[in-house]
Amino acid sequence: MNEAESDIELALRPLNIVSRILGLPHFSAHRDAFTGRVKRGDSRNVVWCVVVLCTLMTGFIINIISVQFSSVSYVFEIVAFIISMPIGYFGALLAVFGGMTFSRNKFSRFIVKISEIDKGLFGPKRVRIYSKQFASCIRQLVLLLFILIPFYCCDSYVFRSEVKYVYGFMHVSSLMKEIVILQYINVVWMVTDRLQYLNRHLEKSLELPAEILSNKRMAVNTTCLSKYEHTNQICPLRFNNYKNAGMLVSDFSVRRATRSICQVENLIKLRTLYDKISEVAALINGMYGIHVLVELTYNFLNVVLSIYGVIGVLAGSLKLNPTVSSSCYIAIYVCWILVSVVSVLVISVSCHRSSAEAEKCHQKTQKLLLLEPLRQETRCQLKLLSQQLSNAKIVFTACGVFAINLSILYNFVSSAATYVIVLVQFK
Repeated sequence: MNEAESDIELALRPLNIVSRILGLPHFSAHRDAFTGRVKRGDSRNVVWCVVVLCTLMTGFIINIISVQFSSVSYVFEIVAFIISMPIGYFGALLAVFGGMTFSRNKFSRFIVKISEIDKGLFGPKRVRIYSKQFASCIRQLVLLLFILIPFYCCDSYVFRSEVKYVYGFMHVSSLMKEIVILQYINVVWMVTDRLQYLNRHLEKSLELPAEILSNKRMAVNTTCLSKYEHTNQICPLRFNNYKNAGMLVSDFSVRRATRSICQVENLIKLRTLYDKISEVAALINGMYGIHVLVELTYNFLNVVLSIYGVIGVLAGSLKLNPTVSSSCYIAIYVCWILVSVVSVLVISVSCHRSSAEAEKCHQKTQKLLLLEPLRQETRCQLKLLSQQLSNAKIVFTACGVFAINLSILYNFVSSAATYVIVLVQFK
C-alpha cells in the first residue's frame, strides 16, 4: 500500500463495500484529495438507503399480514411470529435508519480519532497495520458469507410452505444485522490493538537503569569519589565503569535529567493517546450500543425458540412439513442455536478483551509506582495516568443498559434455560 492507501478508511474498504450494498453507508468514509478532511459516504447513497428501508418495511408488513391471517395457536408460533421476527426486522430497520440519522457523521469522527492515535502510536508502521486490517476484513467477510448464505437458503427451503415469502425478507434483515455486528467487532478489535500497543509503550518508557531512575543526587566531591574509588577500585573520573564506559561523573547529572525529561514526555504522550482511545470507545458505544442491545435480545429469543423447537420435534408436538424429515428440522434449529450463540460469544469476548487491556494498563501503572527509586516528576505523571485510567475506564455497553463482558454469557445461558422450561410447561 502506498502513502495514499495507508489511511484507515481504506483498510476497512471490503467491509465498507458490503455495507453500502446493504444500505449501511454510515460505515463508509473517504478523504478529500484537496483538503485532506475525512467525510462520510457519498450523499447519493441516501437514495439506495431509502430503497432498502422500503424493502424491509414491505417484508415487515407482509409478515404482519401473514400472522393475522394464520391460526397462531402454539406457543412456538407465538414466540416465532409475534415476538422474534418483528425484533429481527426492527434491528435491520434501525441499522438503516440509524445510519441516516444519529450515526450519520460519527464514523467520520471515529476515522479522524483513530488516525490521530495511529500517527502517535504506530508512526511509519501504520501501513503494515492497515494491510493486516484489510486482509482480516476480507477473511471475515468470506467466512461469514460462505456460512450464512447457504444456511439461509437451506432454512428458506425447509420452511417454504409455512411462511412463504416472509423468510426471504427476514434473511435479508438478518444478514444486515450480522454485517452491523461485524462492523462493531472490527472497531472494538481496533481499540483492543491500540491498547495493547499502549501497554508496550508504557513498559518501554520506564525500562531504564536504576541509576537513571534514582531520585538521589550524585555526590561529586573528592571525599565521596575517593571512597568510591577505594571500594570499587575504578578510575576516579569514571562512574560505574563496567556498565557506562566513558560516562563522566560531571556528565551524569545532565544525562539523568535528560532521561527524566524523556520519561515525563513519554508518559504525557501516553496519557494523551489513552484519552483519545477512551473518546473512540465512547463513539463506538454511541454508534452501536442500541444495535448490540437489539442483537443480543434477538439472539436470546432465537436460542429459546430453537431449543423449544428441537424439544417439540422430538416430542411430536409441532406441526411439521410432511415433505421434510424431522431430522432436517432438528438440524436447522441446531444451526440457529450455533449462529446465535457464536454471535453472542464473539461480541462478549471482543468487548471483554478490550476492557481487560485497559485494566492491564492500570495494573502496570500501579506496579510501576511501587518501583524504587523513582524521580518525583516520573512518579507524578504515573499517578496522573493511574487516576486517568480509573476515571475514564473503557467499557462497552449495550446502550448503557449493561456492560458487555464474559459475564453476559452466564446470564444468557441461564436465562435461556429458564425460559425454555417455562415454555415447555405452557405446552
